[in-house]
Amino acid sequence: MFSRSRLKSKQVRNSQYSKHVPLLVIAVVCFFWVLWVLISQFPATIANFLVYQSYLPLLFPFFFFVLFLSGYTLLNMKQGVIISIFITLALLFRLQRIQVSIAWIFFFMFVFWILFLLVKKPKTNSVE
Repeated sequence: MFSRSRLKSKQVRNSQYSKHVPLLVIAVVCFFWVLWVLISQFPATIANFLVYQSYLPLLFPFFFFVLFLSGYTLLNMKQGVIISIFITLALLFRLQRIQVSIAWIFFFMFVFWILFLLVKKPKTNSVE
C-alpha cells in the first residue's frame, strides 16, 4: 500500500516533532499566561504598563505563545520569529485602533513572504 520511502519519511517527520515537544510545552504555558492576563486583568490596568497604551502584559506572552507554537508546527524557529512578529504587530494595530489600508496589508504580506523565503530551510538531498 505505502512504499518504504514514504513510510520512512513519515517516521522521520514524527520523530522530529517528538524532539521538539519542549517547544509545545512552553507554548501551552504561554497560552495559559495569555489566558490569565485576559481573564484576571482589566484592560485599563494593563494598557499603560511601562509605555503609554502599549498593552505589554498582553503582547509579551502572546508573542512568545505564537513564537513557540509556530516554531513547533514548522520545526523552524526562524520562521516562527517572523510569524510571531507579524501576528503580534497585527494585534498591536488592532489594540491601538490603527486603520490599515489594503495597500499596507499587501505590503506587509509581501515583506512577510520575502522574509519567509529567506529563512526557509533548504531541502537536503539524501542519498541512500
